[in-house]
Amino acid sequence: MSTINFDLSHSIRFNCWKHHKEFLIRQILTLEPGDKVLFENFLFHVKEIGNSKTDLYTGLLSPSEISDMTAKILENFNIKDKNTFKDWLSTKGKEYKELKLDDNSKWILRFGTEENKYVHIHPSRDSLHTIRISASTLKTTIVALAFSRLFKFNKINLNLINKVRKEILFLAPLKSIKPPCSVINLIEEFEIYKVSQILID
Repeated sequence: MSTINFDLSHSIRFNCWKHHKEFLIRQILTLEPGDKVLFENFLFHVKEIGNSKTDLYTGLLSPSEISDMTAKILENFNIKDKNTFKDWLSTKGKEYKELKLDDNSKWILRFGTEENKYVHIHPSRDSLHTIRISASTLKTTIVALAFSRLFKFNKINLNLINKVRKEILFLAPLKSIKPPCSVINLIEEFEIYKVSQILID
């Protein structure tokens, strides 16, 4: 189970559990059926998602590629340490900068609080390859998929989703998962149900 920053190099902090779809898919697929210890570790990291709206990157760049591209851009601006980074952020009276990476996705850079991870990045709200969702929708989706894999359920239905929401995430139950349902839409976006042969009922 990978850490929040996916062991990124450079001075970059990127919450992959909150902002990177393919990273989350890999974490779910590492779960072995019946391995409750690994599932508990998975749930521990789910807390990193928080409770607010989030922007989830759905593109093809890996966390390492995002980190490397960002570091290269900063290098081109002659940013070598946290002091030059902080000064650069505030050049236009703002506390952030927006960068565009090779796949035309846009990313927000802010000053981080960690000593060695002072470049805090996350997808821009209006970026390509990004969807804006609630934290509860994201957590419900990935825990429902993980739960289905762990206990070999071959269907994701309202009962399973509400079991996850009430007993694991301590969220209010859903009344329906009929369209339009943000949880079902995101489950379909993840496409893990195809890999794991899970049906959406």
